Amino acid sequence: MTSFAAVAFLRRLYGIKKAGHCGTLDPLADGVLPVFLGRATAAIPYTDAYDKTYRVEFRVGRSTTTLDREGETDQIKTPPEPLLQQWLAADAQYLARQIAGLQGWQTQQPPLYSAVKIDGRPLYSYARNGSQPPRLPKPRQIEVKQAAFLAAWLDPQGDAAAPLVVAAAFRVSKGTYIRSLVYDLAQSFGYPAYTTRLTRTQAGPFTLAQSLTPTQLEAAAARQPELGLDALLLPPEAALKHIPVVKLTAEDTRRLLYGQFLDLPPACRPYQGQQASDPPLLALPRQARQRYRAVGPEGLSGIVYIRRLPDNREVLAAERMFVHLDD
Repeated sequence: MTSFAAVAFLRRLYGIKKAGHCGTLDPLADGVLPVFLGRATAAIPYTDAYDKTYRVEFRVGRSTTTLDREGETDQIKTPPEPLLQQWLAADAQYLARQIAGLQGWQTQQPPLYSAVKIDGRPLYSYARNGSQPPRLPKPRQIEVKQAAFLAAWLDPQGDAAAPLVVAAAFRVSKGTYIRSLVYDLAQSFGYPAYTTRLTRTQAGPFTLAQSLTPTQLEAAAARQPELGLDALLLPPEAALKHIPVVKLTAEDTRRLLYGQFLDLPPACRPYQGQQASDPPLLALPRQARQRYRAVGPEGLSGIVYIRRLPDNREVLAAERMFVHLDD
């Protein structure tokens, strides 16, 4: 199921028109796909910087046009048996070192089969039509925050040209393509590779253990139709825990809804000197448009930011409100 199909499925299941997701999954991939329904879609722009965690399996010795098992073969170079045994010796320490060496900042070129848009069209649409995009996307800076070797084994029956299977886990910054990462890794020691399995195990605060499959959701709807499916949803603030909190009163929320400004509450005032006993929020360096998650008596109210007025006075202003005047 594609990311688009997953959103369409939930629209039908919940009978709701407004829905969206963050972090598109590759067609090959499975795992965590956060989907937002109704007013919760207002939180999607604030999930853009989520780190993602993946478990990947890839084969060394063959590459494909899509860098995964769904593409056509474009290169075969099978590692010789003595070299394979050398890589697997001593609990595959060589492979473990190579994978650990991926940690850090690097430049990555988005693959041709990706959802990056050029002139309003995703790159994969050009590739599938056999046409060339008018230009390639610029290489991007990505960070591999964790890279862990999990296992390696020989499976010539699965693919005799690429008998070595390697499993690894990565935690990466936004915009990282794991297919490209493992392909480039194998290229660094002289061989092609392609991804055979890819599972996103975490996206921001959301984990695989929290996730529900379409089958599970359909079963829940059939089992308890009178209760609906709302009990399975997380509140919007679950997606925003990475944003520091500022507490508001009901009157504060009403003023923000009317487009008015608020004087800075103590937690947002300029910080004059850091003390070891200070709460973490006070020690945060304030930046232009520093954002806060505004929480009122009824829960999440919206996202506010620090705004400097022409008279140099700093105030809290609404950036996006999750409640309406008639709530």
